[in-house]
Amino acid sequence: MKRKWQLRSRMFIGLLLALAITGTSCPTLASELAKNDASKDAVSDPEYVEEEMPEQEDDSILYKSIEDYTDKDRFEEECVTVFDYDGDGDYDEDEDVSDDELYAQNTYTIVYNRESGTELVENAQEIIDKCGNSNITLKDGVVNQTFERGSQDKLAPLVYSKTGKVIEKGNEWYVNYTKTTIGTGGRISKRTVKVYFSADTDVRDLQSYNTKYVIELFPNWINGGQVVFDEESLKGANNPNDISVYEAGKTIVLKPITEKVPGMKFDGWEYQFGNRKVQKTQNSISTTNMNETLTIRAVWMPVSYVVLFDKDSFRGVSNPN
Repeated sequence: MKRKWQLRSRMFIGLLLALAITGTSCPTLASELAKNDASKDAVSDPEYVEEEMPEQEDDSILYKSIEDYTDKDRFEEECVTVFDYDGDGDYDEDEDVSDDELYAQNTYTIVYNRESGTELVENAQEIIDKCGNSNITLKDGVVNQTFERGSQDKLAPLVYSKTGKVIEKGNEWYVNYTKTTIGTGGRISKRTVKVYFSADTDVRDLQSYNTKYVIELFPNWINGGQVVFDEESLKGANNPNDISVYEAGKTIVLKPITEKVPGMKFDGWEYQFGNRKVQKTQNSISTTNMNETLTIRAVWMPVSYVVLFDKDSFRGVSNPN
């Protein structure tokens, strides 16, 4: 009987201890269960992303540029807030354009703008025909070019001219581009910048600068003039200078002709701006305040030799020379 009572006492005490332990641990257990549920939801939901943003003193640094997102896959991967889906120049958070509509359009048109004072060169059509690209056309005095998305065609040749102006070599064309950036809090700022392209650019490099699939290109005129070398004055020698235009205010540095011409010695250059005075130089030409055509001619001197007569060979006879 005594043993049975001891056993019951021990069971009763054990039950009390169990209730005490459970009571103190239930809140912690509930908390852990809640965390596990939240974690489970986070993993199962692909839209769920938890990211701690760094502290930012200057919020102007924390932005992404629209121009960095010209590729559809990169856009979807990196989730930029706004994007100009339909190329209309408006950057809206939710543009009403489907993916099918967006990527069904594959054809772009480049319009080569003719500014005031710009004229067509005389053989414009001939120059265009020679490039062999049927997508480049000349209509109403303006050059147009169509291309398919991703095309590696080159830009159309320049067939415009402007008095007192030349096209800058290496930066022959530009587009006016509205650069849009997004700051913290979704703040959007816009400014127009010029983006330059060389004459040998692939047309596909321009497709992200379209407005409704039209790209307007402007010739990059600078003050200066054409450079023409007088071929006859070269006397068959190769010209080491690859210069076709000059920019006003910059000095032209000329290389000498090192190729030998029988009976002649190279003696520098002559040059003339328009109908101005002919001047001579060894290697440099100043173009300050100039915008006329520059004509350059090679200067040569006959090679001279010293002739000696051997007096003893005449044997007393007078030398008639």
